[in-house]
Amino acid sequence: MRLLGICAVISMAIGQVNLSSPVQAQTVSAAASSTTTYPSGPYKDTCKNLSIKWDALQADCKTVSGNYAHSMISLTGSSGVNGQPVYNCGGILTTSSECVTPPQGSYTKTCKDYYVTGTSLVATCPNQDPMIAGPTQTTSLANYSQYVGRGKDIRDCWGKLSGAACGPKPKDAFGQ
Repeated sequence: MRLLGICAVISMAIGQVNLSSPVQAQTVSAAASSTTTYPSGPYKDTCKNLSIKWDALQADCKTVSGNYAHSMISLTGSSGVNGQPVYNCGGILTTSSECVTPPQGSYTKTCKDYYVTGTSLVATCPNQDPMIAGPTQTTSLANYSQYVGRGKDIRDCWGKLSGAACGPKPKDAFGQ
């Protein structure tokens, strides 16, 4: 309002204001309509909280265990979507429709958010290692397929995936 008064004084000084009509401020409002276009693909059926930030599609996607995991995929560059449909592969956004279902095993009773990437099985398991902070930890088992089959089991060994029998529980810094 003060700026409007100063403009009126300046305009009056140069003879451009009619004092018989009041000076009014005009508000210009632009109707902002933002429509976000998301990539195509069936991920929309099992992902929620979709957003595009920093040239990446971000979403919380349903995992094999039924939980939701935050995932993102680049929309540009050589590893980006580039017009391809997007899929939710066990909680991971990908442009590959060839999702690999994680193998069965006793680890599924205690670990969550498990998925396969390449030749590795990845999972979030309860942390039972006193040397690692936090209630859970992300762990992986390379070449997991060698531990799948008759009489074999992938286990949660104190918060780490293993294809072998679990050893003794890890001790803390005091040997406890």
